[in-house]
Amino acid sequence: MSYYTIKNNTLVLSGWSEVLEKEVLEKESVHFFDVFEVFELMDKFNDVVIFDSKKVIKKSGVLIIDKFLFQTEWSLFNEKIFAIDTEDLDIYEPFYIFTALDKNQYAFSDIQDVCDLEYLNVLGLSVKEFYWIYRHAAQDTNFDCCISNYIQKQTIENKYTISDLLPSDCELIDHTELLESIECERTTDFFESELGINIFEEIIDADFEDIDLIEKIRKS
Repeated sequence: MSYYTIKNNTLVLSGWSEVLEKEVLEKESVHFFDVFEVFELMDKFNDVVIFDSKKVIKKSGVLIIDKFLFQTEWSLFNEKIFAIDTEDLDIYEPFYIFTALDKNQYAFSDIQDVCDLEYLNVLGLSVKEFYWIYRHAAQDTNFDCCISNYIQKQTIENKYTISDLLPSDCELIDHTELLESIECERTTDFFESELGINIFEEIIDADFEDIDLIEKIRKS
């Protein structure tokens, strides 16, 4: 179920009742709603926010046109992420589509935690970003360790697009394998074994003007 409360005449949405219960006043209460009926609920209010992501969906009676991610308790032991598409007035479980170094598109689905998307953003990093990570790595530091540190410590702009359909030229891959590879500091192995992308070769082919770094890569 999904949950809402009304605060200062604003509809506040959340995927978890306990989150809202910590925020409401004594006279306010938390109610549940069916996520697929969210637009019917929103029609009754001029201002709507998603508490979990602090996103404003509707302001002064006007819908903000975007695709908003909404994570919710789907069952006792299962969570799901839905896209609230205010342009098409639709609710769906989205595909997350990335363009990787080889210029091909890849997609993930069935992601249960929005935090995972921060890690999956690594698939959309550009060759220049990988070059920057490698360039700033210490001589004795593993490149995969640097990648893990980068995505944990840096604020990465979202690299994905959201769609309700999988494009015909887009390959659907297992996001759990990539998450596990990042956790085990084997991101480059995933890129090469699963996608056929050699990050080091991509950096060299990009012809960055850093001879010492290129020699370091060739010897690694």
